[in-house]
Amino acid sequence: MKLEAEADLKRSKADMAAHEYRQLESNLIPSEVVAAGFDDLMGTIRHEAETLPDVIAPKLTGIHSAAEASVVIQTEVYAALNRLAEYRYEPDRKKVNE
Repeated sequence: MKLEAEADLKRSKADMAAHEYRQLESNLIPSEVVAAGFDDLMGTIRHEAETLPDVIAPKLTGIHSAAEASVVIQTEVYAALNRLAEYRYEPDRKKVNE
């Protein structure tokens, strides 16, 4: 009787471990998807940073004070940061330059 109880306990623990494993496995994101998402995010950040001068420069023409220039720059930097904050990786999205 004691042996049967121990065997049942071991089976139950094994079943629970298998169930937990299946749950965890279903929640994991494949490393390739994580790497692709990270690469896409880094490309998006780089694009936003590289385009800032082209966006800001025309808006600075005719500005004669550092305070006014600062407002324009701050506005555009915050706009870029807000666009980045809304970033969501879409693995099925086709790249424009692919």
